Amino acid sequence: MGRNDEMLKTLEHGRVLLDGMPYPDNVENHFMVDPSKYDFYAMDCYRQVGENRLARELSEEVIRASTDFQNHERWPMRIAEAQVTLGVVAAREGNLDEAIGYGRRALNPLVN
Repeated sequence: MGRNDEMLKTLEHGRVLLDGMPYPDNVENHFMVDPSKYDFYAMDCYRQVGENRLARELSEEVIRASTDFQNHERWPMRIAEAQVTLGVVAAREGNLDEAIGYGRRALNPLVN
C-alpha cells in the first residue's frame, strides 16, 4: 500500500519485542512465535514490497531453519513459501529458469 517505512518500523518493533522474550520451550506449538516463524512472516512482507535482497536472505534462512540436520523438512509449508519468494525474486531479476525451478519445487517438493 506504499507504506514501506511504516512496515519496516513495525517489523523492527516486532523483532525487538520477540528478542525480549524467552525462546519458546516448544517451537512446535502453533501459538508461539519463535524467531524462525517471525523470519517467515517478515520474508512475506519484504517480498510484497519488493525488497528483493531482504526477501531472498530471509527465504534462505527460513529454508535452513525449517530443515533439520538430516535434511528432513520440519516445516514444509514454510519451505514452499520461501521457494515461492525465491522464485518471485528470481523473476523480478529476469532469471526465468531459476524462477520456474523454485516454483516447481514449491509445488512439488520431490522435484529437484
